[in-house]
Amino acid sequence: MKGRQLKEPHLLAVRIKMMTPQKFGEAFQNGGYQPTVRFLQKRGVDKDQAIEIAQAAWTKGWERISQLRDDNLLVEWVNTLPATHLRRASAMRALLICRRPAANTLSRLRSM
Repeated sequence: MKGRQLKEPHLLAVRIKMMTPQKFGEAFQNGGYQPTVRFLQKRGVDKDQAIEIAQAAWTKGWERISQLRDDNLLVEWVNTLPATHLRRASAMRALLICRRPAANTLSRLRSM
């Protein structure tokens, strides 16, 4: 049986539930974005901003619905969108902080 599964990988597709626009809409309407809000809050985003970001992430997910293959992974898949954004924003802040000269350095430069 195991060897047969390797020879017929197309059988795996039968077990995966495909996401449809209707299922996606139902998931959002039934509060499916709440886990995304909690996900963002756990990463330090305040509640109001987390709600806005979560709704934007779900909108972006809707635009890319064809990329989702398993509806069991919907929330995790949508959460990757704001997670990536938060990582990029954090890296950008760190870069800006590293490039910003200290206040005493600016004072010394101005006095020269």
